[in-house]
Amino acid sequence: MKRLLLFAMAIIFAMQLSAQNSTIIVGDTSSTTTSSNIPMYCYYQNSYSQSIYPATSLEPGQITSISYYHTYTPYNNGIIKIYMKEVTDTTLTNYLPGTDFVQVFEGPINLINGVVTYNFPAPFEYTGEGNLLVAVIRDGTNYQNNHTFKTAQGIGSSVYQRSDTQEYNINTPPTPYSPAESIVPVTMFTMIPIGAEFCYRPVNISVTNQTTDGATI
Repeated sequence: MKRLLLFAMAIIFAMQLSAQNSTIIVGDTSSTTTSSNIPMYCYYQNSYSQSIYPATSLEPGQITSISYYHTYTPYNNGIIKIYMKEVTDTTLTNYLPGTDFVQVFEGPINLINGVVTYNFPAPFEYTGEGNLLVAVIRDGTNYQNNHTFKTAQGIGSSVYQRSDTQEYNINTPPTPYSPAESIVPVTMFTMIPIGAEFCYRPVNISVTNQTTDGATI
């Protein structure tokens, strides 16, 4: 019985260790080109951006986090909501409707001068059959100037809007502030690739009936 218990525990630990994440960075992290509009605009209380990432810049898999490259002092006012979906559109000319977006994150923006990462409570399944559309909504109570993010030129496209009075909703996109720009934020995606040889880690593990020579897992 003791051997069986040790064997089961070994399998569990192996499963936990074998799922290997990979990172994909869209754009150049050394870029000196920045934008104060995407993925969020901090000089107004609220903002809403959409950015489309070509499938050729990514790979299929489970997206578990997203990171942006912020280039100003820390700022912590506001809640950020991040949504994703796959689309057949290759560029943006306007906001795309949001009825079938998947919300992957909601929490404090917690901007630092450097890489800002948002870990998803549950992964987003990206098949790679379409392009990836990422929507970012910021709900704030004040504003601060000069917050910028590194951008990738000529990769996908983005639209944005900002307001001190309007709170944005994923299901009712506003009119863009200006025509779409041929840029996306320099973005790092953490992923578990499809086709990788791994086992998903076990969840909701419980141990009962513990005795001196065994247990139920």
